[in-house]
Amino acid sequence: MSITEYSFSWLHQAQEERLTQELEFRRVAAERIEQQVPAPSVPKRVTRWLRRMSVAGGTM
Repeated sequence: MSITEYSFSWLHQAQEERLTQELEFRRVAAERIEQQVPAPSVPKRVTRWLRRMSVAGGTM
């Protein structure tokens, strides 16, 4: 008689629980991504102005 991973019912049950948790985590993450509202983009003229006003090689 050979011992397989299914000989240990607790091990099989733990693997199933881990898989269930992983699938639930992925489902929740996908829902959160769908619910996110995209941030409005900054107009190019504002970006250019900010670039001109920033100190070269440093931060304000």
